Amino acid sequence: MPNQRRVYFEALVCIIALFIVPAVLIAPTLKSGSLPFDLSELTLRAPWQEAREGDFNSAQTETSSELVQRYFPWYAFLNESASHRRFPLWNPYEGCGIPFLALWRTRVFSIFSLPLYVFPLAAALAVSVFLKSAAAGLFAYFAARKFQFSPLLALVAGFGYQLTGILLIGHWQPVSDVVPLLPLLLVAMQQLLLGEYRITALLALLLGITGLAGGPDGFVAISLFLLLLIPVYRMRTREGEGYIAPVISLLLATGVSLGLAAVQILPYAEFLKFGTLEDNYLPLIKLRDFAFILLSPRSVTDSIQANGAALWLPTCMIGFLLLPLWVSMRRFTVRIRKRRVEALLITSLLFALLGMLLTAPLRKVHGLSFFDSHYFFLPLPLAFLFLTATTAEEWLHLNLEHCKIVLRRMKYALLPFLALSFLVAWLLARHTIQAIPYFFPAAVFCVLLLILFIITLLKPRASWLVAGLCLLIAGNAWYSYRPGNHYTPPDQAIPDTLFVKSLCKENIRISGTEKLAQWPLSIHGISQSYSPSGILLHRMKEFNQQASVNPELLRLTGAGQLVLTKRDIQERFSRLRPVLNIQDVLPSGAVLLRDLNTHPLARISFAGRTLDPDKTAMLRPSGPPLVETDYIPATTSDTGKNARAQIASFASDEIVIRLEGSPTGILVVANSWYPGWHAQSNGQEIPLFPADIAFQGVELLKGSQTFTLTYRPASFTLGLYISAAALFLVLVGMLYYVRSIKRG
Repeated sequence: MPNQRRVYFEALVCIIALFIVPAVLIAPTLKSGSLPFDLSELTLRAPWQEAREGDFNSAQTETSSELVQRYFPWYAFLNESASHRRFPLWNPYEGCGIPFLALWRTRVFSIFSLPLYVFPLAAALAVSVFLKSAAAGLFAYFAARKFQFSPLLALVAGFGYQLTGILLIGHWQPVSDVVPLLPLLLVAMQQLLLGEYRITALLALLLGITGLAGGPDGFVAISLFLLLLIPVYRMRTREGEGYIAPVISLLLATGVSLGLAAVQILPYAEFLKFGTLEDNYLPLIKLRDFAFILLSPRSVTDSIQANGAALWLPTCMIGFLLLPLWVSMRRFTVRIRKRRVEALLITSLLFALLGMLLTAPLRKVHGLSFFDSHYFFLPLPLAFLFLTATTAEEWLHLNLEHCKIVLRRMKYALLPFLALSFLVAWLLARHTIQAIPYFFPAAVFCVLLLILFIITLLKPRASWLVAGLCLLIAGNAWYSYRPGNHYTPPDQAIPDTLFVKSLCKENIRISGTEKLAQWPLSIHGISQSYSPSGILLHRMKEFNQQASVNPELLRLTGAGQLVLTKRDIQERFSRLRPVLNIQDVLPSGAVLLRDLNTHPLARISFAGRTLDPDKTAMLRPSGPPLVETDYIPATTSDTGKNARAQIASFASDEIVIRLEGSPTGILVVANSWYPGWHAQSNGQEIPLFPADIAFQGVELLKGSQTFTLTYRPASFTLGLYISAAALFLVLVGMLYYVRSIKRG
């Protein structure tokens, strides 16, 4: 009984420690109100250059354009929608309006996005980072205990998993929402492989949560890894019987999880028909990436986050350096745990190597064209941390005779292994580094490990070994990633420059130079005709292609202001110069101008042009719009043309338009045409149709005074019903599982 109490006490201490680590990491952000990632690259863009600090060096910044242009604006919009008590279905700020929930990578339903619905932006992001880190540590600790580690050695796995690079500095990436859930999936999969098929319902629930959290690439990667784990686990552990039953159970769980995630999958499938995500951040796994197990991430010439391997593999270094010791002593270790850990390690290594072969075919699958190949590194840190923990635990349990045999083997294996490893790593990375000193940290940690294990050989105390390993893991993580440098002060996160103030003061849509596609103005609530996040609807893409030839067409977007470079004014926009008024000049030389002849966001047309399917749809900057409907109004008298349309309210998913007079004709709204939008007038629903290729048109009924356009996608509603039905099945299955455990 005293021993049992000691185990409980150690477990309690370990759990408390796993909460302390993420609390220490986010304490500076909560105290100062900073954002938990580096947005310094934002000040490289013209609207925010005024806020650039004097000692700023763009070569030293380690942020990513993907963060600045895509994920941070998405975080801000999600938080803004919650503050206005609107569900984030539609984003009105980019590309004249784009779907938001349907993109999947926006993580509207991720459990780690919940703080964004409750707290202000800075606090919400800090709490989200805390939850990811705490959940990753606790779940890794739980999985280690299920692998029969003692509480203290399970702490090594949990602590190291919290300090993975993707959770320290890459926590804005969708894969970071999947990382904490992997240990739970591993535990459920282990039970399934042991013949506990009643756990299929729980596995389906975990896969469903993973799918909602990590996007399509995360769901596919996790499913492939679990599928690969089945044959490797069977062959290595020799536990359970057969392969067919686990595969069928996994496929059943995957099918049910797709139903759970249908509320996200169906809108995404709809988006794939009408739009695309232009992704410029698609590196492939290369064999030389594996050098980052020993190579310092500081060696990369570009940002750490630009090389996905640098966010994953440095965490594996301690476990990798312990491989000679593990091989030397494995014959004296606990057989079951040895085989399970080795099965996990072999599967993880095979999965990473398969990533080099499977990424290209996966990107040819519709909906996975932006598949992130570095998802194949996902299980590696956990596998090597488990190897670290089991090596340490078995080292403490060696008797004197076995210890002599292990040391005798180590004498001949250690130096050749290390020499060969460093040589191979250098050969793999010789094209990307300038000097060998980047391998010195690994050499230093190797020496420190050797000293630590010599000390515990003389004084075999678990607490000493655990403390030493945790310090080495923390030192490696701190040296590799410098997490203290990845914060942004509140005044630098969303810089309120004079130029931004002038844009916000007008509160109208802007367009102009194509460089706007690199300016995430949505963080200030400014709408623009380009999409910095890379989301393009097919119709808007066709419109932009014509507008690049004839810039006057940008007037159809309802953009009252243009941001142009001097070259734009002299060349592409030269015909507009007589009707452009200068409003402001940026430090970069870009000019803010008002276009006096632009169209309003909502306008009335008393005539229309039909779309000829056999000819190219040529747009006109003025005159009757190009409509895709059978209704073409007849030209009315000039008195009717005094009628006007005025925007009464413009929310993310609802637009209210008031009409002056009682005109008949076509109402054209400069909001992207997309299925799911509905128009109502006087309680009657009126069909919407595409106008001028990319925008919304609706027939004006005689006597209409108010039009309400709302976004209610049928794909979301249907997906919600399917998810609810799948959740009911999962709950029934879990209830059966719990009752069977109680009866057993």
